[in-house]
Amino acid sequence: IVASLGAHGAEALETPREAVLPTDLAAQGSGNPLTVLSVVESTGEYRPGDLLWLRQLDPENASEAINRDCLVPRPGGRFAFGRLIDRRGTLVGLLPPGAGQKQQVVDNPPWIAVAVMLVRPL
Repeated sequence: IVASLGAHGAEALETPREAVLPTDLAAQGSGNPLTVLSVVESTGEYRPGDLLWLRQLDPENASEAINRDCLVPRPGGRFAFGRLIDRRGTLVGLLPPGAGQKQQVVDNPPWIAVAVMLVRPL
């Protein structure tokens, strides 16, 4: 990384530093697996072509993901995606990113994947 962009434009860093590659995230997450969600239509703040890297957590650690975007497996090979807003017992509540959508509740998911990096091609 050679510069940062702020309200007053691009500014050089005092010393260049290394950027984190998505593959390096695996080493930072205590061995929890990474998964990727591909965006094919604009949804909330996400655009087509975005790749959202997510780190899987055990459901007991859901408090680490509160108010963050998460992917949660549902029965039958389906998924729920949205902001994790609630955890009660074995139930997790997600608020989808689209305007006006209602909360989705998943009972006893085997894992919760929390978003850790957005890769957006230009």
